[in-house]
Amino acid sequence: MRFRRVPRPEPYRETSCKRAAFLRKQRLELEALPLFADAIAASQHDVAAEMACRAVWWAEAERERRRQRTAGWRQARARLFALDTALRRTIRALWRTCRYPGDPPYLAGLLHQIAVGRFDPHRPPWLFHPATFDAAFRRIGRRTVGGGPKTAPANELVFRGNLGAGILFLTSRVRLIDRRRQIAPIHASQRLPAPAEDPDPGAGRRPGFLRLASGEGPGSRKDLHRRPRTDVANY
Repeated sequence: MRFRRVPRPEPYRETSCKRAAFLRKQRLELEALPLFADAIAASQHDVAAEMACRAVWWAEAERERRRQRTAGWRQARARLFALDTALRRTIRALWRTCRYPGDPPYLAGLLHQIAVGRFDPHRPPWLFHPATFDAAFRRIGRRTVGGGPKTAPANELVFRGNLGAGILFLTSRVRLIDRRRQIAPIHASQRLPAPAEDPDPGAGRRPGFLRLASGEGPGSRKDLHRRPRTDVANY
């Protein structure tokens, strides 16, 4: 069984804030009834006595809270094991994955909802169960978009649904179609011809470009390396 661990009980801690709050409480009691200030002051005790009383009360309160929590677990488990085997296994598997805190009141509340028919253990509300879109979402809005001189009007719908993790809003998106244009598929016979290859790739370029690229002839790289440095500079 899934459960939430409770911290171990600790002794009562005295702080300066608690002492100041107690002194302020006594002062306000005296200021509230100034005519009976002497009688009220006689019934009040000092801070040390108050802290000692709180330490005793704190330990007793911790024991009582733990006793109540243990009794709650025992009652919830007794109610769970009183069910048939198949339903008990389903509820235990559901309790391990549900979003309720691991405390006995929540387990007892879950068992009560199942007993009165408000909760279906086979279809928990935090999981997505609808089989169709209409069962999961509900239309909450509608408007008309488009409808200009070049587009056809269309409906834009807004839906609201719950997939288990919260409310989800969906808005339909439409693709407007131009009335004046009809797009037809392009066949292979209608495709544009490929550009013809240039028979003279060197036409229109600088003189000597092809010679430099080919590496032969006057003005080529080999010819430049064979020339003197002065000729290369003047070339």
